[in-house]
Amino acid sequence: MNQLKKQILLVTSLMSALAASGQSSAPLTITYFENPTMVNSSVKDTSVTDFSAWAKNGAGAYKDLTWSGVGTIDEVYLQNANLYGGATGTGYYPVQSAAPGGVGGPNAIDETTVTLNKPSSYFGLWWSAGDPYNTLSFYSGNKLIASFDTKTILDNLPKSYFGNPTTKFNGQDSWEPFAFLNVYAQPGVTWDKIVFDNPGSSGFESDNWTVRSQAWGTLAGETGAAPGVHVATVSGTKISLLAAPEPANVVAIFTGIILVVAIARKKGSVASQVAIPA
Repeated sequence: MNQLKKQILLVTSLMSALAASGQSSAPLTITYFENPTMVNSSVKDTSVTDFSAWAKNGAGAYKDLTWSGVGTIDEVYLQNANLYGGATGTGYYPVQSAAPGGVGGPNAIDETTVTLNKPSSYFGLWWSAGDPYNTLSFYSGNKLIASFDTKTILDNLPKSYFGNPTTKFNGQDSWEPFAFLNVYAQPGVTWDKIVFDNPGSSGFESDNWTVRSQAWGTLAGETGAAPGVHVATVSGTKISLLAAPEPANVVAIFTGIILVVAIARKKGSVASQVAIPA
């Protein structure tokens, strides 16, 4: 039996196992939207921030921000919309980047922590100008639920996701991906803290942070698989990754399928590597 047939058999067996159990063994599922121009979540009953209202003094470092009804943000650097970020092509967007040489120069902030008022089971963000050093971690108290760096997603995005999709900067930064990512908790899993980290001087650009306390499928009308093309599940630092073809083929053939591949990452392990410019 050749390798492709073995993989297909593995996928089929895993689908049956998941259907029987009703859930994945990993606490988080990551998806991206089929449409590369999407900059907002399609999940309902969420709280969203686009950061522009906080940038009262223009681009710069901001501390102790209150996200009304959601929680607090300890510190973040807000940047003017440009070819690397800003979901509408205007306003401001958050970026994590280690100094020296990072976005924001001496005021660069390499780590941002969002502390939620109540446990959450969904988080979404418009991930822009993606590079291998962007890291997201989810905690319940001090317990790590899951952590992944976005280099694990880079190879899963079709070429249609590369380049800024906004009207003002359309097609610019064509060598980096732009996609709305969703992180869904499996039933019974919640987090109350989210950490954005970029240990290199490249930037972790994002926008339209989106939070919901309820897990997918718990509200009226929510049935079937969570929205988006499923690309990975995460448990701790172990990532089960699906090498995704073009979105139309994923939806038709591979939606809901998860291949088991384990990798591990220690925080800051890439800090000594040469950073890719944002």
